Amino acid sequence: MASVFTENLVGHVLDQRYALLDLVGVGGSARVYRAEDRRLRRMVAVKVLHASFADDDGFVRRFRQEAEALAPLSHPNIVTVFDVNDGENATGEPPFLVTEYLGGGTLRELLDNGHRLSPSQATRIGLDAARGLAFAHARDLVHRDIKPANLIFGDDQRVRIADFGLARALADFGRTEHNGTPVGSARYLSPEQADNRPIDGRSDVYSLALVLIEAVTGSVPFTADTLAGTTVARLKHSIEAPFELGPLGAVVEAAGTLDPSKRLDAAALVQALEELAKTLPKAEPLSLDGSRLAKRTDLVDQDPTRHAALGASGTKVKVTRLDATGLPTVPLPDSAANKTAKQTGIFDLALDEDDQASAAASGPKSLASEAKSRARWKIPVAVLSVLAVVAAGAGFAWSRRIPTHAVPELAGKTIADAREAVQPLRFEVNQTDAVFNEDVPKGRILEQVPAVGEKLAEKNAIEVTISNGPKPIPVPDLTGLSVDTATGTLRALRLRVGAFPIVESSTVVEEGKVIRWTPTGEVAPGTEIRLVVSGGLPTLPVPKLAGLAEADVAATVGSDFVVKIVKSASDSPKGTVYGSDPKAGAVVDRGSEIKVYVSTGPAFAIVPNVIGLLPGEASAKLRAAGFRIGNTIGPADQPLLHTRPLRNTRQRRNSVVTLYTTSENVPEVPGVPETQTSALRATSSPDDADAQTSPGPSTTMAVSNKPSTTKAP
Repeated sequence: MASVFTENLVGHVLDQRYALLDLVGVGGSARVYRAEDRRLRRMVAVKVLHASFADDDGFVRRFRQEAEALAPLSHPNIVTVFDVNDGENATGEPPFLVTEYLGGGTLRELLDNGHRLSPSQATRIGLDAARGLAFAHARDLVHRDIKPANLIFGDDQRVRIADFGLARALADFGRTEHNGTPVGSARYLSPEQADNRPIDGRSDVYSLALVLIEAVTGSVPFTADTLAGTTVARLKHSIEAPFELGPLGAVVEAAGTLDPSKRLDAAALVQALEELAKTLPKAEPLSLDGSRLAKRTDLVDQDPTRHAALGASGTKVKVTRLDATGLPTVPLPDSAANKTAKQTGIFDLALDEDDQASAAASGPKSLASEAKSRARWKIPVAVLSVLAVVAAGAGFAWSRRIPTHAVPELAGKTIADAREAVQPLRFEVNQTDAVFNEDVPKGRILEQVPAVGEKLAEKNAIEVTISNGPKPIPVPDLTGLSVDTATGTLRALRLRVGAFPIVESSTVVEEGKVIRWTPTGEVAPGTEIRLVVSGGLPTLPVPKLAGLAEADVAATVGSDFVVKIVKSASDSPKGTVYGSDPKAGAVVDRGSEIKVYVSTGPAFAIVPNVIGLLPGEASAKLRAAGFRIGNTIGPADQPLLHTRPLRNTRQRRNSVVTLYTTSENVPEVPGVPETQTSALRATSSPDDADAQTSPGPSTTMAVSNKPSTTKAP
């Protein structure tokens, strides 16, 4: 259904829900409004399709399908889709898309306001965009129209990618019409888009590389005054990063390789930018002022998206596509064959109004007729050569009427500065080569043809060779070298060495030897290399462990030492630590083994029966059982009659046992009846002594007047 609304819809309420407050952007396919979602009480952005698209059922259907498919796509760096309306309603509302509202404005607006980004800022923006692309590409979604106008900032300065579904719908719309026109903004087309080849996510990566260059320098590589010129330039060379990009240049060049198979994909670009961000200074906040957009009335899309041109009443008109030589590969309609295409936007070629009306009236050609028309353009190479010679002769005569000027000195300038310098002379500047040079900084002009002072007609090109700077030097492997050896190696390669190496403990690299260094890879001559040198094994004091429970040892020691538990008897409570080896406080290497002694409790043993043995034999047997020998009471050459403590009783190890060889001095035993003790004295019977089982405390007895022999323990 055709829309009944005017172009400017400010003040309207769409779907009885979205109140359009301000016009904040105009694109080649839609207008964008800041709106209030009256149902959920939140700010949203509403993208309303232009009437030329709204009246095409096929496009609207594809637009709705893409929007619905992308609505569940949730990522911090992709604009969230809230709602889609295909315009099929009684009030004749146009198709529109509702997304989250981001108040920071677009990168396009930031650049148009005169801002240029530092390499650190561009790296951060590129990383945000690359993360969003990697997420989408992993789900087989290719954007096809990455440009500054589709990179939107939130108030948190985080970048979101807009128009995923709309760009995909435009692409499929163009393929449906077979017009051969590449979809995307011409200034940011990848080579495969410009050549109408199949594309994948690496096409988006190439476009992002162009955006980053423009964000820093203000200009886009490989752009000309015509679509043909831009296309030819894109198909000849890989991107060469300007000098102003600094360290970001290497990543941009890897993302802008001519051959897609050798180009970084989005995931690899994320990894490269993350590594680069670690080495760059912290990015300063951007000067965002998205609120000013709502007050502008002159909003124009500076990078219009290319799509099928529309004629009268929405009829599709075929647009001429040029090949790498500038010749059309798809002819204009017969009625417009001798007329000139005009630009409807930057590099957007479409037929003028008379051509559109004529083409619409003539109707579509048959496939045979179109094939025949294409065949007329396949001119043999020999014929083209003859025509070139004739054209050259005619051009010579015409050139005498074109003003000429002396060629100025361009050496030492950047491409951008050189083009600005020759603009009053109406010369062009084309880069033909880039070589390493020790004396001229990277990105500066090294040589030029024609030479300085030669005469050159206006609209001709000065071909220049750009310096790639000094040839990079691979930093060698320095692992395990001494500081002196590493320093000598680096200086021989014309690299500088940091004055003071960083010292780190190491369990692998010997003390005084190199552990690692920065930067690595290839570096420019004169780059300072910082060495990290081993300080040997780290040392730590042994912690105090005595008194801890065995279960608490591991938590106290942690990973600093290797613990070996040794269990043995002690006077400490069972299960507690009573010492370590090395002792607490001793300084040892980290990772050393520590023996931790854990008590099994006090040790006891049974006093062996030594009655009837001579004192020497009894002493040996008692010592073997873990006891010490006390005095021998009685003659030393007589067999034992009694021990103190009693035989077969449980006693603490290492306690003293007294030996008795006479019954006269057998002490009274507490708890044992006097009759038993007297009987023991009278009989000195070993069997009677066995009956005494109570260890009891030791009782001091008077020694007999008879000589006695004592034996030292």
